[in-house]
Amino acid sequence: MHRILAFLTITLFVFNFLIPSFAQELSVQEQAEWDAIADTDSTSRGGYTMCGICFGSAALVLGGNIGYRIGSTINNVPTSSYDWPSDEQLIGCITGAALLGGVAAPLLLYFGPYPSPPPERLIGKSPAYVEAYTEAYQKPRKKYALLGSLVVGLPIDAIGLLTLWVYSYSE
Repeated sequence: MHRILAFLTITLFVFNFLIPSFAQELSVQEQAEWDAIADTDSTSRGGYTMCGICFGSAALVLGGNIGYRIGSTINNVPTSSYDWPSDEQLIGCITGAALLGGVAAPLLLYFGPYPSPPPERLIGKSPAYVEAYTEAYQKPRKKYALLGSLVVGLPIDAIGLLTLWVYSYSE
């Protein structure tokens, strides 16, 4: 008889206290995600996509310039000459642009720092809500910045690799 009463007590405890609190926690996370999505309007999506495009373009130009200068150093060609670039300069330019603009820029944008959510949205909320809201607030920003960077970087990578492939078979 005591075992049956103990079993019923434990069962009632589990169903009355633990399961409803888990369901409430789940709904808090869902609510936080919905609130964060509502706060991410189309203007910020476009802004972060444009940020990714600009950052990716700058990385392509910088990588091409660095690669060109490394190629000039290898071939001992002055960088101010107005002749057609040497083979090393061309390969360095394409490789630098592909590595910095197509690989490093998207990685930096994805793993880089992003703004924290507005504090007025988090005042008086539970720690689980704050954590879920912060993650859901930053996730689309990372996605759109990465997308913008890849829109610029991947075609340049493809053109650069195709150029190097054609160049390697042209000799």
